[in-house]
Formats: sequence, C-alpha cells, structure tokens
Amino acid sequence: GLYNRAFLINADGRIGDYADKVHLVPFGEYLPMKWIFGYLDELTAESGAFDPGQMGHKILRLAHGVSTTPFAVFICYESIFPQIARQQTLAGAQFLINTTNDGWFGTTSAPAQHLSMAVLRAVENGRAVVRAANTGISCLIDPRGAIDQPTVLFTQTTVHGEIELRDALTPYTQLGDVIVVICALITGIGVVLWVRRRQNRIETELRGAREQLTRWAHSPVPLRHRLVLLPGYD
Repeated sequence: GLYNRAFLINADGRIGDYADKVHLVPFGEYLPMKWIFGYLDELTAESGAFDPGQMGHKILRLAHGVSTTPFAVFICYESIFPQIARQQTLAGAQFLINTTNDGWFGTTSAPAQHLSMAVLRAVENGRAVVRAANTGISCLIDPRGAIDQPTVLFTQTTVHGEIELRDALTPYTQLGDVIVVICALITGIGVVLWVRRRQNRIETELRGAREQLTRWAHSPVPLRHRLVLLPGYD
C-alpha cells in the first residue's frame, strides 16, 4: 500500500523504525464511499490515495547509549483528535512528535491554528511535543503548553533545545472524555435548576398578584376623585 509515513533514522543513517498515519484526511488523502463520490477521484490524484497505517499508533524508541526512550508520532491533522495522543501516552510515550505538511495553508492564519491543536494535546496529556512542519510553524512545546523557538513561515532554519520527559498521567489521560461528560452533566443540571427557580419565582409573583386583585375585588376602595370615561373609536 501507499502510506503517509514518518521514519526514525538512527545515528548511523539507517532506518530504525517508522510510524504511519492512521487517521487520513477524507477527500485529501483518500476518497471515502467511492460508490457515491467516485466522480471525485481526480481530487486525490495529486496528493495520492493513501492507505491507513495497519499497525495503529505504535510506540517507537529513541536509543541513547544503552537505554531507550519511548515516544510516539501523530502526523499532520491527527493533532486535532484528542484520543490519538491520549492513547499514545497511555501506551507509554514519554514525549510526542507531530510532523505536518502545512504548505497548502500558505501565509494564512491556518498554520497557527493547526499549531494550537498540538499545544492542546501537550497540555491534555502532560507530554512535551516536538513539532516539525515543512513550511512552519516548527517548535518545541513543553508539557504545560509553552511554545519554544517557533519558526517563521517559509523560512529554512533549525531548532535546538531540550524537552522534558514525563511518566506521570494527567487526569485527562486517565479518564479521557469522561471529564467532559461530567462537566456537561453538571452544566445541564445547573441550567435545569436555574430554569426551575425562575419558574417558581414567576409563579410566586403571579400568585401574589392574583391574591392582591382578589382582596381589591372584595374590599373596593372608593375613588378620591371622579373618574370620567369617554367613548372612543376602534
């Protein structure tokens, strides 16, 4: 098959391992439901009809001396899916790498928006992210989301720095979107309680107004001044 693949090249120049993109871009890297969208085949002809990685988002190991450091790679727009980086972290990755081709965004705001997704993945999982974009923005992102040495778009340069390795799991990594569900439930319950309190307050005010009108009806108060009613026209 044809894969969108990132290679791990050892110090001696040999390929030590690789990671394939699993979550492909529909209508960009593959054509979904060809029986419906077959007429759009030419749309993916330029970029290539890729196959998703068959081994999933596996853990790679970076050798240094006699030890190795586990890490994982998510490619291009896989950065927008929280579950990918979360599963990689649960599998043992101590840092993450995000490679991407942002050339087709040009000099719009899209490269910065795409970068912000990688920042979220770093914070959610408490993992440093090394980001390599062919036209920028490349940078180092620490586990707290701070961006270090962001490159300028369409500028050839290199980035040197140190990253923090972590083993600990954040609450989000451990619980996933359960946190989001709990927050949604709390918000929903709060809205329901607010609506009920508002309805009770309105009903109390209406009940008080009815009681006041009833008292006035049974105990009429004479007017201090004459009231003259004049006929009008509809």
